[in-house]
Amino acid sequence: MDRPIGSTEAARTAREVVLVDPATGAPATPIGPSTGTQTSVADTTADTTLLAANSSRKGACVHNDSTAILYLLLGTGPASATAFSVKLSPDTYYELPVCQGGVYTGVIKGAWSADAAGAARVTELV
Repeated sequence: MDRPIGSTEAARTAREVVLVDPATGAPATPIGPSTGTQTSVADTTADTTLLAANSSRKGACVHNDSTAILYLLLGTGPASATAFSVKLSPDTYYELPVCQGGVYTGVIKGAWSADAAGAARVTELV
């Protein structure tokens, strides 16, 4: 027999997740970012740093408002059309993924396919 979503059986299988401080065993409250810092980096075909490494980073996002493609590199080495992590078309947005251990805190670099009009609009959350 089919049961509608929200049936009592489905409700019985729901689980509550509680974060626990490993040092004390007490329930923990996650602390989110308290500051957002915006910067703009003009587009260029040369490898350029969009964000320096920051061990306090809790998040970051990049909006490519250039008319050229932005090759975004999470890591060291030069960003280019052949060495990139994310390819951002004009007027697109990228947000650092949140992994089990937090977000990527290393250097974020970029290079555009052409030196056109526009910039990377970067926001770092700490």
